[in-house]
Amino acid sequence: MWNCQLLEEKMNQEIINLKHRCAEYAYKCIAEVEDQTIKGKYLSEVKSTSAKIYGSGLMQTLTFYFSKNEPHYRKLLLHLLNWILDGETINHRTITCDSPRGDNELITLFNAMLKTPPDKMMFYTQRALMVCEWLSRFADAKLK
Repeated sequence: MWNCQLLEEKMNQEIINLKHRCAEYAYKCIAEVEDQTIKGKYLSEVKSTSAKIYGSGLMQTLTFYFSKNEPHYRKLLLHLLNWILDGETINHRTITCDSPRGDNELITLFNAMLKTPPDKMMFYTQRALMVCEWLSRFADAKLK
């Protein structure tokens, strides 16, 4: 009984740590959105991202953002992919949230997502929804 309680406490602490890391990451992302020409568009888009993921699915939403060649879509796609793939190894490199990304690397990350098995995609979807919630909150506060 005692071991189960200890395990439960440890799991709860890990969940809290993940949520804190996610909030911290989202705050940094929103701080990056400095260009006045994209602030309003980014805010509008980030607020609807969770609904798009629920309605169409994660890959369809990411594909939509990937197909758009506008700065606010690219920035949001990059913010989502960096969080979703944080800690994953792609092409013998471990992805981190803080790594800068160019278009070529964005394509590599996107292609890695296309090859994801369904069970892992469910995990990625949960991560995406988690970061969307924080991005939306901070965007509401900082980008208006």
